[in-house]
Formats: sequence, C-alpha cells, structure tokens
Amino acid sequence: MKEKRAHQSHSINPLELLIVSHILCILTKINYRNFILDHILSIMQTRHPGALTKIMELDSCKILIDPIDVPFLLTFTVGSRPELRVFSRKTPPTASAAIRGRLSVLLELFEGRIDGDSLFFARDLAIEGDTAAIVGLRNAMDGEAIDIATVITAFLGPISHLSPLARQILGQVNQQIADLHELFFQPLVQPMVKKINEIEKRITKLERSFTK
Repeated sequence: MKEKRAHQSHSINPLELLIVSHILCILTKINYRNFILDHILSIMQTRHPGALTKIMELDSCKILIDPIDVPFLLTFTVGSRPELRVFSRKTPPTASAAIRGRLSVLLELFEGRIDGDSLFFARDLAIEGDTAAIVGLRNAMDGEAIDIATVITAFLGPISHLSPLARQILGQVNQQIADLHELFFQPLVQPMVKKINEIEKRITKLERSFTK
C-alpha cells in the first residue's frame, strides 16, 4: 500500500536542518553510533515521557524513515523496546513500513508541527507497508512540541546549550548564505555543468566511433 501526502507550511530553522543532517551523517561513519543513538533516545524519553509511553504501547514494528534529500536512512522501532538506528544509503535496512519525504517535512512531522489529519491528503510524504504503525507513531508525537535538534545535540555537552537567540541568528545567517547561493552561484554553475555534459556526450560518441 502506498500513499502520498503533503504538509502544511511551517518554518523550519535552517540551522536545525544543518545540525540534524550533519550529526546523523557523521554517525553513519562511526562504529559506536548505536550507543549514541540509544543515549539520544533516552534523552527524548526523559524530556518527552508522554510520547515514549505512547510509542511503547504500540505493536512492535520497524519503520524506515527516508529523508530523500540527505545521504542517510533511519529506522525507528516502535513497541515495548523502542530503537533508533541510522544507516548509509549504501546499506539500506529492511523494515515493515516506510515513510519518505524531505528532511524538513519529516522534522515537522516528528516535532508535531503538522496537523496529522491533513497528512493523509498530502503530496510531500509517501508511506508504504504497515500504515497503522506509522499513524500510531504520528499520533504519539502529536502535540508534544518536540525539538528534535535539541534532543539530538543534547549529548554534545556545552555546544548543545546555544541560546534560542544564538540559534535564531545562526539560522538567519545560514538562510542568507543559501539565498546567495541560489541567486549567484547556481546561475554561474548550471551553464558550466550543461557544457561539461555536452562535452562528455561528444567524447562518448568519439570513443564509440573509434571502437567500431
């Protein structure tokens, strides 16, 4: 079963995306990542016991979380023994259910920023497999006001205590950099990429003509 859905418009701090994406990317490359992920989950349980209690009441199911715009995959096992794991796309895990979308959309979903009922009619998310498990996870997170970036960075110590104002300023700077990239860098690079692709095609044709 497959279902696509879109989300309501919310503003995700660009810094949050940067923090979550970079930390999870790093975790895919280290051997003791499971220890860190277990610690992150215990932090979430301490800060949001209501959500974890609801998750532990669900039937056991491993859910694949696929942020389609980043180079990693996650699994979250709901049930009596919740478990969070991260994988490189080179070694995709198996799961009974899957939810896919951009990282920003998935953050909005799991931070409870999106009206759950509207998700079923959206386009920005796709679900597969055990729909009941995904709905149960979504319902457990609804209304909890979870700040995933804060939960994930809590194990970093002093770095995790950036004030809300500092995070806001850094987020604005990051957004300005992204805007500059879109305005100036992309228009310069895209024609070059197009030209390179054309040259590669010509070289390929020449190579084929020589091998005939």
